[in-house]
Amino acid sequence: MARPARCEIFHMKDGGRFEGTIMAVKADDLEVSIAGRTLVIRKDSIGWIDYEPEWDGKTSRKGELVLKAGIGAALPLPAYAFNNIARPGLASDVEFLINVEPSWAFGFRTDAFAYTTAYPQSETAVGKAQVNGGDLLFEGRWLALPERKLSPFLVGGLGVNTYTEEFELAPKPGFKWLDTGTRETRELEDTSVGMAAMLGVGAQYLISRHYVADVEAAWHWWRIDSDKFSNFMQQSSFAQAVSLMARLGWRF
Repeated sequence: MARPARCEIFHMKDGGRFEGTIMAVKADDLEVSIAGRTLVIRKDSIGWIDYEPEWDGKTSRKGELVLKAGIGAALPLPAYAFNNIARPGLASDVEFLINVEPSWAFGFRTDAFAYTTAYPQSETAVGKAQVNGGDLLFEGRWLALPERKLSPFLVGGLGVNTYTEEFELAPKPGFKWLDTGTRETRELEDTSVGMAAMLGVGAQYLISRHYVADVEAAWHWWRIDSDKFSNFMQQSSFAQAVSLMARLGWRF
């Protein structure tokens, strides 16, 4: 029987991955303690084993998987007058990353934005607008100091967005609709799908071997369907916003 040694990570040939402690080594098998249970694992089913007896979770590692969820603020930007039809609201996201190197990670994220109702107006009309949206992005992240518990990072993403708008528009007193000569309130509700991009900066803190937290400020760019939403208060095919996020994640 061999002296027990701590094995940080077992990488199996079928793609599985887990942490355990080798309790005994036999000709064809290993006896491994996993979460308090001892299992017999065939040697020929193991791809490789990372022995990291001193690792305490204070660094980022190659091969690490991270799942994070966050909540924060969604701030519409003046570009294309988007802040005329949307007011600051709530943002949330879910992010899944794989560390291909200690400094580099790639994965996917989805963001959701719920803006506060806005009341835009022009010289001749008043409106009420409710905007919601979200995106699904392929994401890349660069961590500046992977060997530190606290590190700044840069992040970017490219993907698609969904944009939904509910709009009510009515002439001001003394004005009428040019096409009908009437004064009724007109409503628009529609959704479009378009290209999305994101750039951000933040800071990550490694809480423990299994938990991580970060904060992030990111710029979001969405292409929207101007044919569906065009009116004299909104005539652009684009929207821009900033998100301010705080996240908690699980490392495995």
